[in-house]
Amino acid sequence: LQKVAKEELHEDDNIRKQALAQFREWIAKHPHIKKCRTDANFLLRFLRVKKFNVPAACEILEKYLTIRQLYSHWFQKLDIKDPVMSELFDQGYMVPLPQRDHLGRQILLISASKFDPYKYTSEHMAKIHALICESVMDDEESQVAGYVYVNDES
Repeated sequence: LQKVAKEELHEDDNIRKQALAQFREWIAKHPHIKKCRTDANFLLRFLRVKKFNVPAACEILEKYLTIRQLYSHWFQKLDIKDPVMSELFDQGYMVPLPQRDHLGRQILLISASKFDPYKYTSEHMAKIHALICESVMDDEESQVAGYVYVNDES
């Protein structure tokens, strides 16, 4: 992973340390950001996806926070122990597979047939996606190697 991070993302200890400091400073000075995670794991999501281009990472964080604010009901109480979330996960609607693909990417399997539209709402669907994706995006391997969706629409 370190080799991939260095070659593809231009990441090393020095760049990571400098970029995290700049990112945290930008968040602290931002007039509209009142509450935001600033731990390295969270901020690295945005820095890695933008190959440590701090202004681009700041822009994508703003978009992420805007979505979370506009559709806050999709992101509240994301808990796998919630009965509906647990049921959707246990039924196999959206599952991160234990193995990764040949490039080291996390595989997320979505089986549309496991989602009963008469029992669950679109909000349930959005919440299970948010719950699983937030977990995957916090995983350092997935931040570096990425992840893919496999959709079974039958």
